[in-house]
Amino acid sequence: MKTDRATHKAHTLDEDAGRHGPRAVFTAVVEAARERAPSLKGRWRAQVAAWAAYALRYNTRFEIDHSTDPPWDCSGRLVRTDERFDPAECSTLRDLWDEPNGQTRATYTSGYGMHHITFGDELEEAAREATYAFLEDVGMDHAREHALDYLSALDEETRSWADTAERAFWALDEQCGEQVLDLQVRLSWQWVEEAQSFIVSELLSEGAFSARRRRQLEEAAQASASRDAEARLGLARDALERLEREYQRRIGPFPRRHHFSKGDACWPALRALLATWSPEDRGLLVGVLPCSHSIEAFLRSSTE
Repeated sequence: MKTDRATHKAHTLDEDAGRHGPRAVFTAVVEAARERAPSLKGRWRAQVAAWAAYALRYNTRFEIDHSTDPPWDCSGRLVRTDERFDPAECSTLRDLWDEPNGQTRATYTSGYGMHHITFGDELEEAAREATYAFLEDVGMDHAREHALDYLSALDEETRSWADTAERAFWALDEQCGEQVLDLQVRLSWQWVEEAQSFIVSELLSEGAFSARRRRQLEEAAQASASRDAEARLGLARDALERLEREYQRRIGPFPRRHHFSKGDACWPALRALLATWSPEDRGLLVGVLPCSHSIEAFLRSSTE
């Protein structure tokens, strides 16, 4: 929620403008957010339930192996196991908080170069994103509803570019957004603490439909990608056979096991032949015609 500092310099706003002052406007946003926040708890629980049902039903567990750690780093490495999660072994999400989710990120910290992301990390990030989006929605709704208040809170120079309630919201946030940020941090941690106490068996039941639907969509996408790959491979083989026929007719016997490069004596003739093909047809040869990187770049190009 920051304006472009290189384009718009920070402006000193009148803090004593009563209900039109930036502090007063953002205090109103905070109050509006507090009033609406309880209604978001059901949506947050549904989001967590869908995540938990998918993560626990369709993933296997990971372990962190430290047996090969060098003396200078204790990160360990992730190892996927064949073990499924047993809901009977965990009562609440707090019991799963430190479970690795299979992803890692660099820490740029000496002695601990890689951090293995946990379920807890994942949910904390989800809570931050959800509360940020919620507060942004509240702020924009409030800006539209109280447009005159927002515009009145700006000085004349700022008002020249912040000519709408939405732009006024960003301008005021540049000066006073710490109030909203403070609420966002407190809300996200509140939601995280609540999520830790959610009963796993209840989440699995509540999120079962969403998890199954997500799995079905993923499987459908994978099947579609597989069909597309098979279809493209078939077209690529057809293109290679076409090249062999035209090469045989125009140049000579096709060197089946040859790795083509631009240094070959046949390259000028081969290039002239391929130049008669459409870019789409040439592109089909990528991956099936053994050739140098420079020829592959020519095959991928949209021009001759």
